[in-house]
Amino acid sequence: MHRAPQMTTPWASRDLQRAWEKSYQDHRKKVQNAQPLVDTHPPQTYSHLYLKVKKLKMEEERLSIIDKDNCLLLQRVASAMKTRGQTDGQNNLTQRSLNRKTREQALKKVQKQSKVLPERLKRRVLVWSTEMAEGLGCHGQTSLQMRTDLEKRS
Repeated sequence: MHRAPQMTTPWASRDLQRAWEKSYQDHRKKVQNAQPLVDTHPPQTYSHLYLKVKKLKMEEERLSIIDKDNCLLLQRVASAMKTRGQTDGQNNLTQRSLNRKTREQALKKVQKQSKVLPERLKRRVLVWSTEMAEGLGCHGQTSLQMRTDLEKRS
């Protein structure tokens, strides 16, 4: 069995070989310069998602209040240390009310009415008695009805 003779290169001519090598070199350059189509980078991190500005501001305000209170406490302790803990035991605070004037006016009005009431009762003559109402048969009637009944009778 004899085989047909094979050529050592697959090209029939040098022109075909050059054309094939040129296209192959172009292909190799394109492959080397190709960019990846799949994005393999991690996602972007946004600072507003991790850095809580309002929380930091509130924490800073809280710490400033604590610092202020500590400073006041330190001043009190320092003044107590200077005076060696001696106190005068006096309290110079006076209680002040925003409603004082109104309360005093109301109290004066009530006192004035209290003085006038006994005098009015002394001057008042008893017009109606329970015996008189029972004698006239006015049980269960209102005072207005009783007055009209008495006026009719007299």
